[in-house]
Amino acid sequence: ITRGEGQRSYKISNDSKAKVIFELFEFNGLAELESKRNDGLNISFCQSRISHQPRFAGVKHLNRLENVLLASEPHLAGFHEAFVFDDEDYLIEGLSSNVFLLKEETLSTPLLDKAGVEGVVKAWIKSELQTANVFFKEKRLVRDDILAADAILMTNCIMGICKVSSIDQCHWKSDDAKLNVFLERLNLDQVSF
Repeated sequence: ITRGEGQRSYKISNDSKAKVIFELFEFNGLAELESKRNDGLNISFCQSRISHQPRFAGVKHLNRLENVLLASEPHLAGFHEAFVFDDEDYLIEGLSSNVFLLKEETLSTPLLDKAGVEGVVKAWIKSELQTANVFFKEKRLVRDDILAADAILMTNCIMGICKVSSIDQCHWKSDDAKLNVFLERLNLDQVSF
């Protein structure tokens, strides 16, 4: 959705009509997607930070220039995804995904009140959690929380729900047994996107 056509200006004219654009693309990445789901994701950390804009926090919009710059960081070549932090060193999201950390019996995800995108799969998981007997928190998370997690999940509407299997090319100590029990309790173990 765009604001439509208008004069050269940031100001939206009163007679402007929104334009809705739909695009369909052939999906050619099925083998890679199945590999990600079966083997897990190889993740790194973005070096640059994302800025705060509370008015857009949680909203998916067309002005994702920061994410374009983050994804262009040379050291990220060969990684499936990367953790994105804000300028206060709080975890916000993945480059194109939301992040969930499982620690003991609690599932946590970053609080997106200053930056980040509230993805469709994240919103769906949150709605599923309302009826499950699971401890869930949206809170400020830091790098140490990632490293201390029993398991890490990354989600988006293309890959669905994927576990992290390595961070910076080092095998991640994901507690798959605990993760599988947790996913079964939420009826997420058989989810297909």
